[in-house]
Amino acid sequence: MRNKLTIDFPILVNSENQLQPDFIPADLVQAPLSQGNKWMETTAAAQLEKLIRFIGGEKDIIVTSAYRSFAEQEKLYNYSLRVRGKAYTELYVARPGCSEHQTGLAVDLGLSDSQNDEICPTFNGKEISTRFLERMSEFGFILRYPEGKSRITGIAYEPWHFRYVGCSYSRFIAQHDWTLEEYYNFFKQWREKDD
Repeated sequence: MRNKLTIDFPILVNSENQLQPDFIPADLVQAPLSQGNKWMETTAAAQLEKLIRFIGGEKDIIVTSAYRSFAEQEKLYNYSLRVRGKAYTELYVARPGCSEHQTGLAVDLGLSDSQNDEICPTFNGKEISTRFLERMSEFGFILRYPEGKSRITGIAYEPWHFRYVGCSYSRFIAQHDWTLEEYYNFFKQWREKDD
């Protein structure tokens, strides 16, 4: 029996906060602007669609990856190890159970006029990418693995990987220029001071 859970935002998933192999989000829908079977958590998908429409990116932006099961992440991780090697894989591919794609809240975006690699799609250097980054926090999204923060996140800079955390959280995180880990660490310390 699969472990279907309703997600309370913003769940932290990384090498220290792993998901069980049978975890799947309760509500998945077809991801907007995706080609093939790509699914997202319902609220995240709706907000992504609103954001892309708001910035006029319907013809320029595509979803290259969204929800991945534990088994799919395991397959991708093993493929990357085999084809690209350990050093590359450790930089760009989370181990099974450590990928927030398993929550349905993460999405990888590409540009429709570019070659989009399965692991590292192209989503920077264009005006539409800049508009997305400028407005994403208004719709509940953060750039999950920003430049210069790999020591904190454990993953290299990924300008294509976005995470839905909800509007109040995304604005707060953006105001402080934090990663999700930094947000959690701040509130963990804050709660410990109150105890």
